[in-house]
Amino acid sequence: MAKDESDEFHRQSEDMKALYQRLGQPIDLVVPDKLDHFDVVNQLRDPKCGLVDLQLDHIRRCFGG
Repeated sequence: MAKDESDEFHRQSEDMKALYQRLGQPIDLVVPDKLDHFDVVNQLRDPKCGLVDLQLDHIRRCFGG
């Protein structure tokens, strides 16, 4: 999710965050400025992107490693 999303998109993201928290899963809701979800996905192509590091950290915490 990113800052330039609709209110409904933000609401759904908050709901998903709450669900993962209830399940005891690690979750961070990162909301980059001046982007939409397409921009965020495009940034994930860069292995040096901070979002990639965050995803890998979550994978390690969920599955060990």
